[in-house]
Amino acid sequence: MCCAATRGEAERHQEFLGEAGARLLGMGVVGVPGDVLGRLEQLAEAGLDTVYFHIYDVDYLDQVRLLGQEVLPQAGSLS
Repeated sequence: MCCAATRGEAERHQEFLGEAGARLLGMGVVGVPGDVLGRLEQLAEAGLDTVYFHIYDVDYLDQVRLLGQEVLPQAGSLS
């Protein structure tokens, strides 16, 4: 997962991770909080009830803040 305030910013962080990061994120989510929530909703509809966020760029703390403030509060209401 790579989450940022804008899609462009998320894509720049994905590029920072290089080829290996791009491959791994190919199955994940790169985008804004709404993109992450959309993917979580898809997974919930498929029957998943547990998701682990793998944060590749651990120095990019804004994505942790975005997850805590904008994603997690709404994720509990997904079914």
